[in-house]
Amino acid sequence: MLDRLTITNLKGIRSLTIGMRPFTLLVGPNAVGKTTILDAIYLASEAARSHENAFVDFLRGERWCREDLVRVGQELLQVEILSGDARIKLQIARVPPPPTTVVIAVGQSPEGPLKDEHQPLVQHLREATGLRLDAEQIARPVPASLGAPKLSPDGFGLAGVLQHLHGLRDGSLESIEQATRAVVPRFQQVKFEPTRIHLQEPLPPSAGNLGGTLVWRYVPGVQLRLVFDDNVEISATHASEGTLLTLAILALAHAPAPFRRRLLLIEDLDRGLHPAAQAGLIKALYRVLEDNPDLQVVATTHSADLVDACDAEDVRVLGMDARGDTAARALTEHPEAARWLKLLRVGEFWGTVGEDWVTGPPTTPT
Repeated sequence: MLDRLTITNLKGIRSLTIGMRPFTLLVGPNAVGKTTILDAIYLASEAARSHENAFVDFLRGERWCREDLVRVGQELLQVEILSGDARIKLQIARVPPPPTTVVIAVGQSPEGPLKDEHQPLVQHLREATGLRLDAEQIARPVPASLGAPKLSPDGFGLAGVLQHLHGLRDGSLESIEQATRAVVPRFQQVKFEPTRIHLQEPLPPSAGNLGGTLVWRYVPGVQLRLVFDDNVEISATHASEGTLLTLAILALAHAPAPFRRRLLLIEDLDRGLHPAAQAGLIKALYRVLEDNPDLQVVATTHSADLVDACDAEDVRVLGMDARGDTAARALTEHPEAARWLKLLRVGEFWGTVGEDWVTGPPTTPT
């Protein structure tokens, strides 16, 4: 479980320390650093599960290019994560050498190379997934596979994962459906329809073919279908964005290993959901967190309705001072929190006090 995160010189953040809880909800204005916090955790997770050379290659990618990650005018970024006495520190230079350094310290011991004996924190990070869910990708049919399917960060592969869980007959699919019904009351269950998928693949090199030639072929696939009240059944491609995003999030939270992840990083948790459904999703996440103490969720939102459904101590408010430096504090750290949270809902209180108090004199509800 991540207890504390410190970021130095990552994208727009100069220096930031933030406490983490089993469920941590990040709120604040646009461009204040909420996504950067998720990116910092994901970077550490990618370093924890990759060999050094593979991680160096990862930093050459378009989204994770090291030159774009290191704050402008700086030469080195650092991400430090604490969990009890365990500490992981990730350093990335704008221009190598050195390329990338991952070091770990436990208690007061000196820093040294990352080692597998520090399993609790390392394994927690290795089982992180950064979700940038896309309803179109969630709804896409997937090729039929004899192996265990995977769910991509954008949601592609959900049909294969749910069908695999259906075949296990261990109750996990029913748990996902039940949790989804609590958020989307008209939803009943999922079904699976055989289909054909048109794929473009390279033709293997042969005599007269030097490679590079693309051919189209059909492969067997699985299409996800959703059943609602009154036996209304539709293809997932026609379902609402909120329903699909909810189904994908709860699938990751409820599914057994190897599908379930210990650390979910979710951007715009409220996206596509009615206010009542936002509250239902939060309640569903709290239930699964209670049942799975090794699970941790870090999410962002702009919705006061969603914040209303959260425990106040789980909300982290981000603000930016006149110099453009980001700060983060728990909503309960506001000097008037103990008094006003007895009178106002959590989202109401946040909407009233705003974010200026995080870096300046606090405001007081009137």
